[in-house]
Amino acid sequence: MKLIEPTMAYDRQIQAYRAEFLACGSSMDGCGRLRRFDDSAAWIAYLRAAQDRTFLCVREEDDRLVGMVQIRPRLENEVLERYAGHLGYSVAPSQRRRGYATAILAAALEKCRGMGLTGVLISCKPDNEASRRVILRNGGVYESTVYWPERDVWLERYRIELKGNENIIYNQEGTDMKELKQGYFSGERALFGEHDLKVVDSVFDAGESPLKECHDLVLRGDLFRWKYPLWYCKNVDVEDCTWFEMARAGVWYTDNIRVKNAVIQAPKNFRRCSGLILEDVVFTNPAETLWACKNVRMKNVSAANAPYFCMNSENLEIDGLTLDGNYSFDGAKNMVIRNSRLLTKDAFWNTDNVTVYDSFISGEYLGWNAKNLTLVNCTVESLQGMCYVENLKMVNCKLINTTLAFEYSSVEAEISSKIDSVLNPGSGVISAPAIGELILEKDFIDPGKTRIVCKEIGDTQEHPEWRR
Repeated sequence: MKLIEPTMAYDRQIQAYRAEFLACGSSMDGCGRLRRFDDSAAWIAYLRAAQDRTFLCVREEDDRLVGMVQIRPRLENEVLERYAGHLGYSVAPSQRRRGYATAILAAALEKCRGMGLTGVLISCKPDNEASRRVILRNGGVYESTVYWPERDVWLERYRIELKGNENIIYNQEGTDMKELKQGYFSGERALFGEHDLKVVDSVFDAGESPLKECHDLVLRGDLFRWKYPLWYCKNVDVEDCTWFEMARAGVWYTDNIRVKNAVIQAPKNFRRCSGLILEDVVFTNPAETLWACKNVRMKNVSAANAPYFCMNSENLEIDGLTLDGNYSFDGAKNMVIRNSRLLTKDAFWNTDNVTVYDSFISGEYLGWNAKNLTLVNCTVESLQGMCYVENLKMVNCKLINTTLAFEYSSVEAEISSKIDSVLNPGSGVISAPAIGELILEKDFIDPGKTRIVCKEIGDTQEHPEWRR
């Protein structure tokens, strides 16, 4: 694949490329507004006056135009910096599913390196699995998911660091990739250091670290029965696999790994990983799992018997988590949780910048010592919940069986249900239709710093029961 500046030598191919997209209604990403130009000369003149660089992606063996890519060396506004990123590209509809997108992005990264860039930002829609894989194959590391209000679309943001010539990290499945089917592997480090390898319907039995220091792996339908299967690995795509109980400490120090449709019995999984995607995963005994991980995305994950889940992890996007386990998310930073059900004592302790939407949380001592904790449209049950929090926000939340709430917290709480009792809030505003008992100890707090907006307060006390 070669990238070349547009010239009139490709006039017919440029217009045929445009017509193909218009005919099928496909998005013309990376085409420098070609959609607006039915005259190639006018389009080329427009590109020459633009700051961005647009290239034709030409197949070398027959000089066929198969794609286009636009490089934006400078992210000069919020749209580029937050949403669009440095690169946009497309492949002709008739040329898709041939691995060209991976090759185009790889060639574009070489151009970026030549322009002096040391890293690029690139984005794709969360439901575009093909684009995600192209990005991951080229060294993309997941950063975050953001909402672009002007276009009413969610985007996943990935960062690609430009180091030497080692950006390509995945081969297209079936292209220059060895394949092992129905293998049985035992003994220590059975496939140590392998790369560009697809393993299908195979068993990894007694023998530690069978895939240690491997990279560019595709795993399908495999069974992991022994310890430490994936340590110090890079660029691993896993589907329909099972980790049995003895496959403990299964994935440590591994970057860019996607796990989909998996059952994991083993504890202490996923430690110090970065660029981790979990989809439709069932954990049956995930004690001390997901520790000190970065850039994590979870969707439709369930975790039972899960104490200390996600401790000290950063940059997490979670949707549809069912969790049963105490002390979850201790020390986590920069996390968004949606549509989840969390049964967990001492959750969110020592966290910073956590937002939870449309979820149910049950467990005492919720959120102690947290900073910047936000709950939106949530239902909470918690003895002495939301105490010692710096900058707590609750929007349209219900509190059920929640007593002695908000002690020493700076809080803005809009509660749609009765609050059973409130104890010594530090400052802010608490709004609720009713409060069963309001306890304000002037020896410990300044009651004037907190505004209580409530039509019905059952009882007001100067001390809690244990100090009366």
